[in-house]
Amino acid sequence: LAQAKALHLCGDQHFGTVCWYGQDDWRTGTVAFTSPAMGNTWPRRWMPLEPGANRPLDADGNLAAPRYTGDYFDGFGNRITMLAVANPEENGREPVLQMNRAPGFGLVRFQPGRKRMALEAWPTWEDGDMYPGWPMYVSAHGRPTGTLWER
Repeated sequence: LAQAKALHLCGDQHFGTVCWYGQDDWRTGTVAFTSPAMGNTWPRRWMPLEPGANRPLDADGNLAAPRYTGDYFDGFGNRITMLAVANPEENGREPVLQMNRAPGFGLVRFQPGRKRMALEAWPTWEDGDMYPGWPMYVSAHGRPTGTLWER
């Protein structure tokens, strides 16, 4: 995928994520976007015990990304950088067993004039904004752009 400079689109019964693969080093591969599922019957979340390493700082030098973003090793020892996660949370919507599991849908909006793609993760409820951390922008070469994670 990295050689093709392709965005990796994923989906199943999962919550939304944007992950940057590492090959020989961090953030050297392409980006993967997993769309939130419309009906998550099996609850999942990304909440590692330790905060992610190398999270971006804002202009004042404060951490600017949630603790569950940043650099990690996956269960197989591969380098991954979590850029955005739509974790399940209690939100007071009914039916609880569906709405508390981060249901939704994803959109990839191609922006050829800007040579990038906008990755969007939306909840299923009618009055919802995008999940926190979205939209994420990926260049036509499969790299984050226009975000705190741009390097």
